Amino acid sequence: MKPSENDKRLDERIRDAVGTEQLTFDFDKWKQGHQKQIELFKSSVSEEASAPEQVSVWLIIAKSRLTRFAAAAVVIAAVGILFYPKQPSSVVERPRTARVEKAPAELLTMMSLNLAYRRGGMDAVDKQYEKAFKRTGPRPAKLTVEDLFAELNGG
Repeated sequence: MKPSENDKRLDERIRDAVGTEQLTFDFDKWKQGHQKQIELFKSSVSEEASAPEQVSVWLIIAKSRLTRFAAAAVVIAAVGILFYPKQPSSVVERPRTARVEKAPAELLTMMSLNLAYRRGGMDAVDKQYEKAFKRTGPRPAKLTVEDLFAELNGG
């Protein structure tokens, strides 16, 4: 059953208990008897309409738990940003290390030659051979033991 049907049934039962005539509300008659209440209501409504309610941000924050947490997070983030250590403006250069030349034997390994070929093809391999040749220099066809000792001793 719908609520409206319940209301009709209740109205019928009340009418049967009280009397058969249908009662209606007479507003004009009520208005004449209650002038003081009507004036009081009108004055309270006009006061509320004339004074718009001041919205306080702090009151809104204090009422809602979620906004309190959000406001606390904003304050913490602002303090963190203000006190975060600033990086130096100049870039600090790392000390340069001396470039170590590879030994001629290392220049002529298969891995070294393969890398040179991948970087620049046959031209890069030729340059690597020339670099190794310059470091070792031309060798005589025959080398005696005395010449070998002299070369090893820096002579």
